[in-house]
Amino acid sequence: MCLISACLILSWIVIGTQAVGSISSLFNTTSTVTTAPSIYDKDTITLFYKTFAPLFVTFFTSGSISQQCFGILGAAADPWLQAIFPVFFSLVDSNHDSVLTPADISPLVVLMVFLNFLIMGADTGNDYSISLAEFTVFLNVAPFQPNDVYKNALLVMFSALDLDHDQKLSFLDIVPVNILG
Repeated sequence: MCLISACLILSWIVIGTQAVGSISSLFNTTSTVTTAPSIYDKDTITLFYKTFAPLFVTFFTSGSISQQCFGILGAAADPWLQAIFPVFFSLVDSNHDSVLTPADISPLVVLMVFLNFLIMGADTGNDYSISLAEFTVFLNVAPFQPNDVYKNALLVMFSALDLDHDQKLSFLDIVPVNILG
């Protein structure tokens, strides 16, 4: 429950930070917020999944990807995405061995991917969970237009992140079951 609360607080901080300009205008104050790409923007997430297609395919077909390979494959990316590569890799590499493997799947990784697909519209039932059926349909209309190899890699990712094995991604995959009782 603390993890969910922390995530909600962080989301409101981000939303609040983006809204500071409009709030400050109500009080005739000047905003010092600088506009920058948001990692919670649907277009940015789409660009991320389009750019990282080779990384996902490499990881989910070989079972691992090194930090060096991660950097090489991401070198052609937009400069803003290139800047977040080291941060993203360090967040995802939970055991800090410079190689991403299935052992690195953590609640943070599940949360990041789950939120990305919620934002992109994969939850067609609007129940804050993404079933395997919803995900499969979504991949056919995804804004990043995955080819069949990439779709298969993302389906492998879905199975790996479905930690409670109920054929859907939900907040229950983020919070360990033993905490819930």
